[in-house]
Amino acid sequence: MDNLGPNRIEVDLIRFDGPDFESIDNRIMNLHLVRKGLTQAVIFSPEGKVELAANALYKKAVLVERGSFRPVTKVNVNMLKCAGAQFIQEPSVSDKTAAFIKENELFGYEAS
Repeated sequence: MDNLGPNRIEVDLIRFDGPDFESIDNRIMNLHLVRKGLTQAVIFSPEGKVELAANALYKKAVLVERGSFRPVTKVNVNMLKCAGAQFIQEPSVSDKTAAFIKENELFGYEAS
């Protein structure tokens, strides 16, 4: 990473595979890419595998709620649920063209 920055290189994702890399968590390595500014986003599949954001969101309608959720409150969860209900009613959005992220996957806890 010596002298490499976002203006010189952009990495979509990294994946370590094989018997010598069993102890490496690809999710953590990809989160380091975001932290270092070498990529803008990473997406994990429901199985916990790293996916290309461009592939996962291609031709999808995406609802984004901006903010920091430390700690996650019931207000945050309620805002996302209400926004999602309104979002799905848009004429250009359907179940097939929308990308949904469940609260427990997004925030890392089971919503009550």
